[in-house]
Amino acid sequence: MIAGLCMELPIFAFSRNKIIVENPSFGLVKDGKMYRESFLDFPPLELKNVKPSDQENLNYYLERYQRLAQQVDSLAQKTEQDENKGSHLMKVNHLLEEVLPAYEGLGDFVALHKTLIKLKEDIASYIAANRHKNLQIKTALLAELKEVLKGLDWSTTSKQVKEIKQKWVKTGSVVAEQREAIEAEFQDLVDDFFSRQSEFYADLNKMWAEKEVAFKDFIKSAEKLKLIHDEGALKQSVSQSMEEWKALGKLKPEKHTAYWDEFQKVIQAAFAQVKKQSKKKKVSSEKENLALKVAMIDRLKVANEKEVPEVNLKEVRKAWKNTGAVPKSVRKTLSNTFFEQIGLVQEKTFLEDLCQKKAKKDMDEHARKNLKVKLLYGLRERDLAELNTFKENVEKFNTNTAMEGVLRKKLEQQERKVRVKDMLLTYLKDKK
Repeated sequence: MIAGLCMELPIFAFSRNKIIVENPSFGLVKDGKMYRESFLDFPPLELKNVKPSDQENLNYYLERYQRLAQQVDSLAQKTEQDENKGSHLMKVNHLLEEVLPAYEGLGDFVALHKTLIKLKEDIASYIAANRHKNLQIKTALLAELKEVLKGLDWSTTSKQVKEIKQKWVKTGSVVAEQREAIEAEFQDLVDDFFSRQSEFYADLNKMWAEKEVAFKDFIKSAEKLKLIHDEGALKQSVSQSMEEWKALGKLKPEKHTAYWDEFQKVIQAAFAQVKKQSKKKKVSSEKENLALKVAMIDRLKVANEKEVPEVNLKEVRKAWKNTGAVPKSVRKTLSNTFFEQIGLVQEKTFLEDLCQKKAKKDMDEHARKNLKVKLLYGLRERDLAELNTFKENVEKFNTNTAMEGVLRKKLEQQERKVRVKDMLLTYLKDKK
């Protein structure tokens, strides 16, 4: 801190023609007007009357000086404590060049001026030392960059160059005499590296693109495998195609994997077609298919006579799907009956699991049945509410022809869920 600037106000005696102060060079009164005394190259500055009395006016300008002196003291303290002292230079210059010459106050402006000049010199010395230090750092970074640029791996070198560039940017300016030369040399080296890297990857991408064309042509040619109907000939052709695949070389991993997957799909499709054609499978008539599906439904009905049916639903669905078409006149009714029975198996199984979780340990069979009925009523109410909501939404929804089929199927599923629960309620009540 610069001592002595923020001194206590001296005692002033005021008269019409002069001011008598502890230091009479601070100000004077001339022709009834008060002036700040000239100092250095600055002329006297008239101080206007802003207060009712002369003494109040005098005190006002003394206090204004004190505020400026405190501001200078505060700036000196901050500059001394701050690591980045150069950030305060603009404020010092502002006080010296703009504030001090026209500042209305009474006090030792010469002392303030000396303090600010000293502060400016100290900051200038700090900046000069710092820029010399920055020059040493950037000289070392430049040498490091030149060494790194000898690397042969583009990816590793690129990462190292970016790290050096970050350090360079964080390092402040160097001395003015060498600033342009060192900055230009560094930037030229960085620009040249990234330019060469860009050219390298452009050539690499061009090469990958050309190789990808070869892979596309290979897949297109592989599609001919699907035209082979003899299994032995197909195996021989696939073996030859595998050799051709190996000869293609490598692509980028994700691209290479994608083309390999596509090639495998072609092979699988070709073998599936041969297998399908070679397998003499009797095509069932619609009448035979009807008998098979009716038998499936009958078996489901028998299974559903139990409270907890033992049915492999996955296998049943698969068998139903693999059985051919039935006469159109019974197709919908048969399908509804099948899925009702499937739904009944699912609901019974789900209800049994839910009852197991909800039932108390000592609950007897009668109580368990009552619990099942209660739980089922709750599930039915939920499904019914969903059904009603769905119906309301469908009525509000302006559907096109493509969506009508989807919505109709969804509606049938919701209605079936409620219908199956009604069937199960009837079953449970009959068993009580």
